[in-house]
Amino acid sequence: MDNKLEPVLKNKLALELGLQPRQVAIWYQNRRARNKAKSIEGKYAALKLQYQEVVLRNRRLEAEVHYYIRPPPLQHPGVEF
Repeated sequence: MDNKLEPVLKNKLALELGLQPRQVAIWYQNRRARNKAKSIEGKYAALKLQYQEVVLRNRRLEAEVHYYIRPPPLQHPGVEF
């Protein structure tokens, strides 16, 4: 859908639909707003999925680090192991 509604097209649509040109313009504006909102929702969903994947990968890497690099056992004075 185009960004702007040309006045000639707006008047033609209004005449064909039996509406005022302003009603057609408002419908068109609302349509653009809905399309923009859906686009933003789609981008948000994609970013949220990417974020969840990064968090999961980070947790796996942290677990791997803890597996390979363990802190040394605590040494108590006077106790031999």
